[in-house]
Amino acid sequence: MDRMDEYVERIQTAFLQLSRRISHEASYWKVLGLTQPQFHMLHMISREEPCKITALADKLEVKPSAITVMIDRLVNSGYVSRTSDPQDRRVVLVSITDSGRDVLRQARQRTTEIAKKYFSRLTEEEKDSFMMVLEKLSAMTAEGGCGKDSP
Repeated sequence: MDRMDEYVERIQTAFLQLSRRISHEASYWKVLGLTQPQFHMLHMISREEPCKITALADKLEVKPSAITVMIDRLVNSGYVSRTSDPQDRRVVLVSITDSGRDVLRQARQRTTEIAKKYFSRLTEEEKDSFMMVLEKLSAMTAEGGCGKDSP
């Protein structure tokens, strides 16, 4: 295993462990009537509403039928509403409801509390370095990824 493979494996392991730990601590989602994927779906819808189901499926890289099942559950919970696009009745649009905004706000607040708990244990220099690297990687994805010819 070369050095880059080792870095990638360590990063994947660390992200997986952190994600699992935060998810475990954030089990309050169940109390709010949400699963973690539903939380992420609400977040996406709230940022880009109204959203086409096909656009959500593209972003999540799944088939629209998989999104439809999740949207059905969110509609039944009263967190999302579904309408037809007035310009093209074949297109289904989803929007977050007031109840969905409220539950999303509560979920975000709890997630922020958990993240602060972990980040408060880092030095200012560690936080700055972490953010610099994360923002740099994020910028690469915004530019269309890091292909073979990219630095």
